[in-house]
Amino acid sequence: MKVKNIALFLVISCLLTVTLPTWASAESATLPADANHPIEILGTKSYRFEYTIPWVGSIYTTDNFTMSAGKYCVVERDDSSSGQTASFRVVDATTKEPLGNWVKIGPWGSATIYTNTSGATQNVKIQMSSDNVRSVYVTGYFIFGDF
Repeated sequence: MKVKNIALFLVISCLLTVTLPTWASAESATLPADANHPIEILGTKSYRFEYTIPWVGSIYTTDNFTMSAGKYCVVERDDSSSGQTASFRVVDATTKEPLGNWVKIGPWGSATIYTNTSGATQNVKIQMSSDNVRSVYVTGYFIFGDF
């Protein structure tokens, strides 16, 4: 029995020795040509939010967010708010000029509200509005992707 286990171990070891280098070869990893292009690990950064949006007008996030080129922002609500929708959009943090269109999101809904296609890093806030006849309490996450 020991001889069979040792033989099986040797066969598996040989197979791994032959196949692993091709799985993790230098050709499979595309690296930038110079140090001016850092490698970023793809992922997301989530920020918890909790706001009461007035039924008249709009509010802005208290925090600013930095979005480098190609990054996107998703709003993910995790409240019930009695079925009330809320609208979200990304604006320039300094001028409050809209960078994207309003996107309506209902309770427990999520949607991408903006993708930075400008080619430059942008400092942004998120503007929230309600077209309901009363204020809307919203909670959830702002998710910034592809970091």
